[in-house]
Amino acid sequence: MITKGSEIIELNLEDESITSTVNAGANEIVSFTPPLGEVWNILWLYMEAPTPGGTSSGTHTFDVMQYPTGFNSSILLKMVGTHNTTISVKEGVFTADSVLKPTTEVGQYKAIETLWATKDHPISVRYKNDTDVNQSNTIYIVARVLKYKASVA
Repeated sequence: MITKGSEIIELNLEDESITSTVNAGANEIVSFTPPLGEVWNILWLYMEAPTPGGTSSGTHTFDVMQYPTGFNSSILLKMVGTHNTTISVKEGVFTADSVLKPTTEVGQYKAIETLWATKDHPISVRYKNDTDVNQSNTIYIVARVLKYKASVA
């Protein structure tokens, strides 16, 4: 829990980019998980998934979730791109064919601005490749994180 006077440990970049191939029809989940005794405030999120090379159909998706379970109720942000588009979040600007959750620009900005992670409740990002080819490009997933020492109120 963060309380008045909680100690800030550091401001840091955390890189969870996916450098392995995500096969057609598959997904990959990465998580921002603080160690026990820390709480992380994710100040901004940079995500980018280029168009999978040679694709002719399907979609690819980013889901940002509070829990790594993948249940729809835990999805805080969802953006979908067709097979021939790059999907990204850069400096609070979303580039995708559709942002399904939240649906407004203000809601999208707030969804990122209010992300907090603990050891038991990490922030997870799922990349889904529902195109007809494997995604072999690097999928960038980077967060600027303010790390706090957790304290008991």
